[in-house]
Amino acid sequence: MFNLDYIDVAKARMSLVSTGNPIDRLIETGAGNVTVSNFYTKEEFEVVVVEDSSDDFTDEKVLYCYVGSFLEGDVIEWDNSKWILFQEEKNTKDDYRKFFMVESLSVVNFLVDGVKSKSHPISFLKSSYGNKSTRAGSRFFYTANDSSINLIINKNSDTETLEQKDELIINKTVWEVDIINSYESQSVIAMGLSRIRASNSDDLDGNIANTFEGITGSSIVYGDYTYTIVGEPKIRLGAQEVYEVKKIDANGNRVEPTSVSFSTSSPLVILAQNGNKATITPGEMTGSFTLRALADGKSITANLEIVGFWG
Repeated sequence: MFNLDYIDVAKARMSLVSTGNPIDRLIETGAGNVTVSNFYTKEEFEVVVVEDSSDDFTDEKVLYCYVGSFLEGDVIEWDNSKWILFQEEKNTKDDYRKFFMVESLSVVNFLVDGVKSKSHPISFLKSSYGNKSTRAGSRFFYTANDSSINLIINKNSDTETLEQKDELIINKTVWEVDIINSYESQSVIAMGLSRIRASNSDDLDGNIANTFEGITGSSIVYGDYTYTIVGEPKIRLGAQEVYEVKKIDANGNRVEPTSVSFSTSSPLVILAQNGNKATITPGEMTGSFTLRALADGKSITANLEIVGFWG
């Protein structure tokens, strides 16, 4: 592996004797010449990968490639690892592209319309990914003691469904999405997340948060639609749980109900509704109660239980 100083010198020398593409000339020298593949499409490309010679960014490498090979945010497979091309150097010439990349040490999965997504590699940021004029302070890292993290992920049809308050499992720890930054000129999504406690619906081994699709006995079929109250069957004292009505048509597609209202006559809880969702806060006692939802004029009920702190 060569550093950038060597490559820059080699490029300068070759430019005196050749008018070909700089990538062709680098490949001819064998300086960092490797074959990589696009993680999502599996298409292979011949590129040049070199060390970043900056003392501030020892975790990063630099990739040179032909125009049209990759976009900022793309994920490649190389050297038995996954790497995210997190930033493109914009002042390169028209005949080649230069990217800074970092290794991905984890992947995330999540539900998209009720189906588990493919695995999406992520990389961690020391600070938020909002300043495009400099990479200062953006060393990639994550420690087990962090209560909040920043990460980047490829922008695609799966990851663009992620929203604030969604949950992700990373290395068997549950994180809630606080902030999402998506840049129009890139294929990169940056997120800030906070560590939260795992719930009964989190599948830590399967790497999927909020897998619980419905509460037993809470589904009702009306004509071509199935209405289900979705959420946790148990609420711990000192915690809150959020419930919503899911409406599915005969083809399995999710449809938003026209109107939804929640109610309960139980003195055990406090109910607060926001749109199609209801937040339940228990009082000081354990016990069972019924949550009622009126969706599109159709009545659905769910039997819930308040349990102790360790229930």
